[in-house]
Amino acid sequence: TPNTVSATNLFFPVTSTAAGNRDCAVAKDGTAWYLIDVKMATATAIFVTKTSEKTFVTSTVSGIALTGVQSRTYVSGTSSQQVVTDVNFSATLNSSNCTITVSKQLSMTSICVCAGTGQGLFVTSTQTAAFASGVTSGVFAGETATASYLMLQ
Repeated sequence: TPNTVSATNLFFPVTSTAAGNRDCAVAKDGTAWYLIDVKMATATAIFVTKTSEKTFVTSTVSGIALTGVQSRTYVSGTSSQQVVTDVNFSATLNSSNCTITVSKQLSMTSICVCAGTGQGLFVTSTQTAAFASGVTSGVFAGETATASYLMLQ
């Protein structure tokens, strides 16, 4: 062809403390320099292929848990009533006018009478337990896979 290309190829070191010094190839075309080759290597790593978000407990507090509860009927109101507990009768004869006088004596006592009932839950047993007082969420690896990739040597 009638065109002529004049190129200068050089190899110079790239300093790296992690991998040591490596050579790379550069070329000059006219007044511009181009990176044309870098030594590559393959490596194998474990990659996360699936994640899931979970909530977990970060702190707890101790408390009382109800371990037994039963439904019961309870008295919702009372009233006080007087009731007769004993009756004594006596009779007296008046012989001068031939009359009989009858008297009675009542013995009374106060009792408490149920004025109303209701239904409710009553605790029959308890237990000390730990309760979550702080929670947070995070992303966790669900599945992983091994794969190879290219890296600068």
